[in-house]
Amino acid sequence: MTYVRAQIGFIYDTQLPRDVMLVTPHYSTNNVAALGDALVANLKANAQVLTKPFTVNLYDATAPSPGGPMYSGGQSGSTPNSITPREVAICLSYYGGFNRPTFRGRLYLPAQIVGTPSVKQPSNAQMVAAGSFATTFGKNLPSGSYWVVWSRKKSSAAQVTDWWVDNEWDTVRSRGMKADSRVTGKLP
Repeated sequence: MTYVRAQIGFIYDTQLPRDVMLVTPHYSTNNVAALGDALVANLKANAQVLTKPFTVNLYDATAPSPGGPMYSGGQSGSTPNSITPREVAICLSYYGGFNRPTFRGRLYLPAQIVGTPSVKQPSNAQMVAAGSFATTFGKNLPSGSYWVVWSRKKSSAAQVTDWWVDNEWDTVRSRGMKADSRVTGKLP
């Protein structure tokens, strides 16, 4: 059994690696390559992704960083542009067996992937779209592969059993783009 950290990157605005918006679900698997292929296929089948470019890299969750990927895959395509701040996200929360620390996790999905946030709270349709990623990450995986909540503290995993998406936008500051211009002035 291998514990794997998936880095799923959604590519918006530029092709620069620093601008890729990452989500990092964890898995328990007997076949890393088959798991990677299944995640790529699941993402391509998700109505929120379809033709958008993305990357999937799988790493050994127990190995010290930095380590090279055990699997790399994805989909190319035209790079879509964000029309909302890249920092805005919707949270897919989940847990394995018990909804308490060590057994729960969160994935901050880019808001662009579930539709433009045009109101102060996510719509029901946007929450359902975010919830579709639970199926994308947890179903149609190879035999012996499971989406898990990985605890670095305890070096243990719990298979994901439940998930939810609430009606609140979240902020992921690290997803902001680097400023490339500024306006300045002097006080009289």
